[in-house]
Amino acid sequence: MFRFFRKIRHNLLVENKVSRYLLYALGEIVLIVIGIMIALQLDNYNEERKKEAAMVLNLKEFKSELESNLNNSTGILRFYSNRDSLIRQHLCRTISKDDIKSMRDLQIQWALSISWFTASYDRVIFDKILTDIENLPDELQDLKEELRILDGQYEEMDGNYERYGKIASGEYEYRINNLPWSRMMWRWDLPFDREKYDPVLDYLFEDVHYQNHLFQYWNYVSRGIVTDILDTRSLTLDLLESITGYLESSEPPLYRFPETLRYKQIDVTGTYRTFRKYLNEGERNLELGEYILFEEDGRLFSFTRYDPGEDKNYQSEEKVEWVVLNPRLVISPSGWFMHLVEDDAGQATLEYAACNNRNFYLTKVK
Repeated sequence: MFRFFRKIRHNLLVENKVSRYLLYALGEIVLIVIGIMIALQLDNYNEERKKEAAMVLNLKEFKSELESNLNNSTGILRFYSNRDSLIRQHLCRTISKDDIKSMRDLQIQWALSISWFTASYDRVIFDKILTDIENLPDELQDLKEELRILDGQYEEMDGNYERYGKIASGEYEYRINNLPWSRMMWRWDLPFDREKYDPVLDYLFEDVHYQNHLFQYWNYVSRGIVTDILDTRSLTLDLLESITGYLESSEPPLYRFPETLRYKQIDVTGTYRTFRKYLNEGERNLELGEYILFEEDGRLFSFTRYDPGEDKNYQSEEKVEWVVLNPRLVISPSGWFMHLVEDDAGQATLEYAACNNRNFYLTKVK
């Protein structure tokens, strides 16, 4: 091919056909430029294909990372729910030293301790996605803002955990420095001696320093850690649904909720009358409206939220999830641990026990 073009150029020069030679040379240059452009386009195409393949791989790994974080967050919620009832009873002064003394050793040692458990969120793949966020597929461009919000939530949670840690560390240092029994009481390698537990009970029930720490700690947990996890969990599920829909090309995109985290039928769905029940004589109960709880794909939802600030219910534009932790315990969208009990009439009731002479109830009416 190159010999053919050289022969043409040679003949044109020998025949002294300069104008035709220049025209030919120009044509040859145009062909070379077109060839280079095609090569660049192919190179760019191949590069885009590589980037697209890398992004798809990152999205698959990110999906697994989000699922792992979802599982971890549920474990954290269960950790705090296990101590919620006992700590609340202690703060409300509805539990006695004798009640504590009769409990199992592990409950005594841990349920009233100011220990903390952080939500361990992996973000290795998430950071890769953030770095390459401008190269998200066109179908996922709307996720940019959600990804940035998730990044902010992770950072906020890290800051909150640092504050929780200071409270827990402050109580621990106070005990270690001021109470001789403390160094031995929480050692796992020593047998538990119930007879020597009286100083611990005195500390739990009479020490003002401990009471203040416990109140501050549990306020942070119930109004901070739990709500942080619920907000992050909700956004995580939204991202999982969108990413799964893109990867599997399903219409509409559906994320199959993990079987281990699915809502188990515990007779919670239905219509509830919601009210505050005042414990003091002469005070009337405050009606707050209705809740309708329903099950969908192994999850418990409502379209109603409770606004603690205005002390009333309001309808949400979107369904909100109630996290089911065990057959007798759910977490409301407001971050409250709601215990399934029966009221005086034998009706199923979700109860949030407060310490200000009033409880928050959802009593099933149908």
